[in-house]
Amino acid sequence: MTSLSLCMIVRDEEKLLARAIKSVLSIVDEIIIADSGSVDKTKEIAMKFNAKIVDFEWKDDFSDARNECLKHATKEWILVLDADEVIAEKDLERIKKLISDENTDAYSFVQRNYSDSIKGINCENDGYIEGKEFKSYFASHLIRLFKNKGYKFRNKVHELVEDDIKEKQGKIVNSDIPIHHLEDRSRDKVDMYLKLGKQQIELTPDSPKPYYEIAKLYMSKNDYKNSLVYFEKAVELLKGKTGLLINKLIFLELGKVYFKLSDYKKALVCFDRAIKEDSENCWSYFYKALILHEQGNVSEAIHLYEISIDKNIKDPVAYANLGDLCLKQKNYEKAFELLTRACELEHPRTDRIKIVLKKIKP
Repeated sequence: MTSLSLCMIVRDEEKLLARAIKSVLSIVDEIIIADSGSVDKTKEIAMKFNAKIVDFEWKDDFSDARNECLKHATKEWILVLDADEVIAEKDLERIKKLISDENTDAYSFVQRNYSDSIKGINCENDGYIEGKEFKSYFASHLIRLFKNKGYKFRNKVHELVEDDIKEKQGKIVNSDIPIHHLEDRSRDKVDMYLKLGKQQIELTPDSPKPYYEIAKLYMSKNDYKNSLVYFEKAVELLKGKTGLLINKLIFLELGKVYFKLSDYKKALVCFDRAIKEDSENCWSYFYKALILHEQGNVSEAIHLYEISIDKNIKDPVAYANLGDLCLKQKNYEKAFELLTRACELEHPRTDRIKIVLKKIKP
């Protein structure tokens, strides 16, 4: 039998902590809670689960906090969770099987960042109820399960253990097990991440990753001018670097910023590059279609909307816009199908679309 430590860093998480621990309680052999100064009932809740509580001073460094927690783990494997995350019960047996493999050092999970946006991955009927209150999720691949061999997290914010494991030539296996991340980011949290991200840039000025992450944070605040500055710096630092996950992400995101700033010429260049880097991402085709549609290139816009839909986009605008173009071409049957789907996806102008549907109903 292999043994497993649950390691968590927390502060004032009385509303969430029990849910996270309960989700994996049946498979862990010890619980380590590193607390950075909670003033609510976080510690009291942790003690109910017989957790070992480690008090530490917060130093504006998530890796420092993670690594302090890892120091106190005594079992063969370590599972890292945050208080706003859970693992589905049906995946617990799968985790037990993973850690029985003596030849593997670490496993990456798929972190599902749930959102009320319709622009993520649709999570209807996929067998998981954890995100049922949300409309979609955005996926990130993170190593959260690894052998207790002294591995360390790196980076002050958006901390990762991957680099240390790779540097020490540990064998990493990708798993499709999801971590359900139910966080609702507050403004204060975004501001804190911005602060730590800028500190990380001072430590690793030649790494594109912190620039990319700061750019994304500014996007979440609708501050596109600052977002553009950091995205462009990240692209500059990426020159000559291939095979990185960030290559598949950054050109789409930068294109979206140019789109928001109405610089369509640069946006199109970015979306073309994004398609080259990741031809399966529906969003690059969609945003390019929006621009060409506005510029009057109807045939190419139709083609791109169709590709985005074939790649399972869940944005009602894609269906509504393509439906409208089909309507103008007097293809009423296809227009009815597309506009109906736009309504199902809660298009903001559903009432108006329904009026059109009554007129063209077969």
